[in-house]
Amino acid sequence: MRSYGIIQGGPHFQVLSPEQVRDIHNATLEVLERTGTEVYDDEALDLLRKGGAKVDGSRVRFPAGLVEWAIEAAPSRIALYDREGSPALDLSGYNVYFGPGPTCPNILDVDTGERRPVKKQDVMDYARLCDRLSHIDFVMSMGLISDCPTEVSDVEEFAAMARNTRKPIVAWSWNEDGARDILDMALAFRGDVEELRMSPFYILYAEPTAPLRHTRDAVKKLLFMAERGLPVVYGAGPVGGASSPLTIAGMIVTGSSEVLSGLVMAQLKREGAPFVYGSGTGPMDMSTMMVAYGAPEFMLGQAGICQMARFYGLPSWGFGGCGEAKVPDQQAALQSALWNTMAGLMGANLVHDVGYLESAMTGSMEMLVINNEVIGMVKRLLEGIRVSPEELALDTIHQVGPGGHFLEQGRKTMGDRAREQVKEIMAQYRPQPVDREGYLDSILSRARKRIATNTN
Repeated sequence: MRSYGIIQGGPHFQVLSPEQVRDIHNATLEVLERTGTEVYDDEALDLLRKGGAKVDGSRVRFPAGLVEWAIEAAPSRIALYDREGSPALDLSGYNVYFGPGPTCPNILDVDTGERRPVKKQDVMDYARLCDRLSHIDFVMSMGLISDCPTEVSDVEEFAAMARNTRKPIVAWSWNEDGARDILDMALAFRGDVEELRMSPFYILYAEPTAPLRHTRDAVKKLLFMAERGLPVVYGAGPVGGASSPLTIAGMIVTGSSEVLSGLVMAQLKREGAPFVYGSGTGPMDMSTMMVAYGAPEFMLGQAGICQMARFYGLPSWGFGGCGEAKVPDQQAALQSALWNTMAGLMGANLVHDVGYLESAMTGSMEMLVINNEVIGMVKRLLEGIRVSPEELALDTIHQVGPGGHFLEQGRKTMGDRAREQVKEIMAQYRPQPVDREGYLDSILSRARKRIATNTN
């Protein structure tokens, strides 16, 4: 399967000077060594104690040498494959790939335009839509499904995605049980864990809790993937003014401290475990108590995070195609376009949240289609200027001649065109079928029984 991401050799920018990068790095090391983090998992605490960290109850302080060892131990490149095993994404350098996000509780219904809870069919439709959109490079669930037990929604979502897209998947799970179920499902497409390690088609997302805490479930998922040599995104989420300082530099330091302490745990579990570095840097809008997804400070902070990832030689996790608007309108298009352009120029490797509305409360298929068009423009921007006889277009200039024009007229709105494209894809496009449907069903049945037993 063709990868549509940008292997960027064109324009990019940096928001931090070399001195500022060094200052942020040193500040992060000081936080980890002086303040430390809370770790709520016995296995991780034992690994950290044996690895040279200072453990006092659940508080862990990390010597600078231990952190720098972990940075050196982690790979600088992660290769992801599609469901059938063909190369798809090269997470390194300035390579940029775009995809949706997870767990929006609501969706804008494509038929009625009404905001409603997400259902399992919606995740299936999201995956089908992403599979067809040429500038969407990987798939996330977009929504948190409401028509199944919450405890098994993570596994249901992975099954829905795996059945309906060939593209790489970024999955999530509530806990280690869910991570294990997802791994077992992934083995329907690979012979064993070793084969999956050599050609992974999914990556698991986990996150610490700001400020400076690692919950038991987050650590269990992190160590589960690290032990098997499978890739994980460990994405922090400090919110400026709420769970981190309001300053952009303070948000970067807080998030980086959380992520690098997670990196240490992953590398102590298995040296060389593939790890993606990333952190949100969104300030709190004090009038709504929501993360200000459209704020320029969020975008600048993300550029700083991506620059720190390159400084550390780690693949990066980024944001794009999202905003605070409640419907696919001019505000949504403006914020998405700014995000996508910034993400491309900063060189974030895995750019997620494409299609988010209302600060991650609502997902929209129309916004995925609109973003697909915008991302295509961004990717073209990143390719730079081509100059050739064909590109100079002398014949076209001659044919139009003096006084002519190169414009076309249209009467439909952007939202109308996006809605029509969603419906066309949903009506006509079917992804390549899965050979082992029964195997996926058996894993789902096992997960449902586990939840039912625990509930009783």
